[in-house]
Amino acid sequence: MNLISRRFDPNPNPNPNPNPNPNPNLNPTLTVTKPNPDTVWKVDLVIKIKCDLPENNYAGNVVVKCPMPKSTLGVSCELGQGVTGQSAEYLPATKMVQWTLKRFESSAEQFLRCHLALPSTAISAPEKTRKEMGPISMNFEVLKS
Repeated sequence: MNLISRRFDPNPNPNPNPNPNPNPNLNPTLTVTKPNPDTVWKVDLVIKIKCDLPENNYAGNVVVKCPMPKSTLGVSCELGQGVTGQSAEYLPATKMVQWTLKRFESSAEQFLRCHLALPSTAISAPEKTRKEMGPISMNFEVLKS
């Protein structure tokens, strides 16, 4: 384990007549430790979609899928407050988030926030982890209002 240690002075004002501490072991020490390899990191992913269909149409039975990194320990999904006709879940067997919308009106925008739990090994290689998120796929039906 790597430790970084430095002296911490509780009184930052310089004293012209410093009184040396008779017991140097009683001086406070600030210790910063690097994360333990077993540490779980929290990462947020926000997916935003917009419906660009003509006003007399809407998207129905929308399914949005997004692969998560292979090292993902878990995901919780959060929809906006008061949202109806939507659900989102993490499928651990396939490491996939699936978001379903029954009806997606023209010109509307929707958001999904995913809270990922990742091991510290995934954070040590963020570019690789980011590349494992996606590509996002979306299936839907175009229906008349």
